[in-house]
Amino acid sequence: MGLEKFTAGAGIEHKSCSGELSADEIEAFDEAIGETYPYSGDEMRKHRERVFREFLDNPDVPGTFLDGRQHRTPEQARLDYAWHRVAGRTVPQKESIREGTLYLYDDAGQYDSKTERFREALLEAEANLCG
Repeated sequence: MGLEKFTAGAGIEHKSCSGELSADEIEAFDEAIGETYPYSGDEMRKHRERVFREFLDNPDVPGTFLDGRQHRTPEQARLDYAWHRVAGRTVPQKESIREGTLYLYDDAGQYDSKTERFREALLEAEANLCG
């Protein structure tokens, strides 16, 4: 099953007609990822916000299976899908988007990887918006 099965309109309804994050979403996102400086226009920050927008808009991405075993959990596949969607609309390649969204972390912290740390921050921000 490919990622192309999913549509951008699925999931949580945009709070912004432009597809950008609303002020509440930016605040929840910044709090979850630990960013405290005001928006600076930094391109990698814009990529992180776009990834969060895709993450919010596509909550039902299923996990993936390989040879009958779970390869990626739904949460892992959801972040992969968000990265893929953002990379598909921007000039940099997927790995550039991925690295750019993770560059704010010096290390993985309490998690196994920077990717897991970022994914958990996205889930926390989403929970704060919905709760």
